[in-house]
Amino acid sequence: MKISPKRLSAPGGEALAFLEREGAVKYSLRPLSPDYYPDEPGAVDVGRALEVVEYDGRELGDAFRDLRSPPPGMLLFGGMMVNRVDIQHFLDMRRSLRSLAHCTRLLLRYARDRVKYPRGTRLAMGNALVARMATTALRKGMSLRLNVNVLTLCEAQGAVRGVEIEYQGQRETLHARRGVVLAAGGFARARWRRAIGRTPASISPCRRRPTMAPRCISRRRLTLAREPIGPPTFSGRPVSVLTRADGSEERFPHLVTDRAKPGVIAVNQRAVRFRQRVQFLSPFRQRNAGCSGKCPPVFYSATPRR
Repeated sequence: MKISPKRLSAPGGEALAFLEREGAVKYSLRPLSPDYYPDEPGAVDVGRALEVVEYDGRELGDAFRDLRSPPPGMLLFGGMMVNRVDIQHFLDMRRSLRSLAHCTRLLLRYARDRVKYPRGTRLAMGNALVARMATTALRKGMSLRLNVNVLTLCEAQGAVRGVEIEYQGQRETLHARRGVVLAAGGFARARWRRAIGRTPASISPCRRRPTMAPRCISRRRLTLAREPIGPPTFSGRPVSVLTRADGSEERFPHLVTDRAKPGVIAVNQRAVRFRQRVQFLSPFRQRNAGCSGKCPPVFYSATPRR
């Protein structure tokens, strides 16, 4: 992939400065996080990858209970969020006093939270971003409506000018001054050909396509935007389905800590090794050699336990 100079010089810094200046959204640079395309000219090992600073959910007040909890498999003790740094400390807590102290502070904070809240209030990653954005909206007097059914996008003169919704049993049309951001999901649960008229070559045609998207999200929201916007672009992520002892299932996304490790070998169901595990997920999944994209990768880990 060739990265254009225009894209590299896009005003991302201005956008970040606006978000941090106008509200509660805060980002930090990862200490070490190479670019997705490390072989391209201008690539760096650090300086571009951002992550949301952890957030105290108590700042949301009563609205904290409206914030969707992460999947159980991504929480410790059923309600405690951890980030990349926390994970490493938990792995090192039996060998490092610093890590032991860090983990102890997290556990004490979580214990205090559970006295009053249904889960821990120390938020990280995507949950922290949503909470920070919601805090900003509420402080600025914006209205956040939950359980809204979007019926259609309203067009005028070739542009989307608003949405027609159903809220608490009443129909209403909301008019937009600038535009409409449709972030309703639906792609992960769509039947590809019916939803967007074509099947992406990199998508496995396996019958079962597990997704992390909440069950309340359907493809109807995706088809809502098809006519005025056209077929969307996407970036898939592999998801495993774990079966618990009671027969129930848990979905888990393979995003961090499980691919780019010494001793991890990725093979497909024909036992053919493919691609570099350290690559980011889009080209990694597209190069599932030997199966023509028809079967998912299988991982074999020879990483020694410490």
